[in-house]
Amino acid sequence: MKKVLIALMVCVLALGLMGSAFAYFTSTATATANTFTAGTVKVNMVNGSASTTGTSLGNLAPGNTATFDYTVVNTGSLAADVTITPTLSGTIMIASNANDPVITGVTIGGTAATDNAGVWSVTGSLAATASETVVVTVSFPSAAGDEFQGLTGTLNVTVNTTSF
Repeated sequence: MKKVLIALMVCVLALGLMGSAFAYFTSTATATANTFTAGTVKVNMVNGSASTTGTSLGNLAPGNTATFDYTVVNTGSLAADVTITPTLSGTIMIASNANDPVITGVTIGGTAATDNAGVWSVTGSLAATASETVVVTVSFPSAAGDEFQGLTGTLNVTVNTTSF
């Protein structure tokens, strides 16, 4: 039994020496100074042209429709969803008269926008460094009476974008 115990101790000692004879190599690398920049969304709007059906814009008559074209440009680095908020004002807007001129349509890049309480939006986006044509249509109801003669109106268009 003594011989077995000595042999076992020799084996354990040999394994211990063998384990200490092996070396493990290790290495560590660290990347530093990694910088990043937030993207941008910046839109500009350029007035295009205005035209009407039936007469010139300066001489709008009941029953006419006027279209106003704008170019919206995203000069940023990110694509963005676009909403258009057109508003009418001026003396031609007679205290919410049923015959006041109304915005009857908006297209963005040729796609009809959906009206949600005066905010017009279209599914899709304006790509980075891209531009789209926005067309706003204003209709002057044919039932408008003499009280509208000589009054003036203004169309203001606000473009809002949200990056995604």
